[in-house]
Amino acid sequence: MVNLEIVLEIATQEKCYKPVGFDGNDNGYDEAIIGISNDFRLIYSIEKMIHLTSIQGEMSLEDAQDWLCYNTFCSGGGDGMPIYAHTYEYID
Repeated sequence: MVNLEIVLEIATQEKCYKPVGFDGNDNGYDEAIIGISNDFRLIYSIEKMIHLTSIQGEMSLEDAQDWLCYNTFCSGGGDGMPIYAHTYEYID
């Protein structure tokens, strides 16, 4: 299990980029963080982000995935930009 407090502390020190949640909350996807890379980039679970977006936006999982693909996953890369990884986990 990820120690989110430590990961977020490192992310703050390293000025890592965090995507803003559908609802505009800067911490909107913190629950989807699964780790941090060797080059200090936050790693997010795509499945958890889809789930959180569907809740925040009161939309279907398919619509949430479409929204994330258009507004978040395609935002480009660069120093400190997050990594989005499939975890293939089932989320209720």
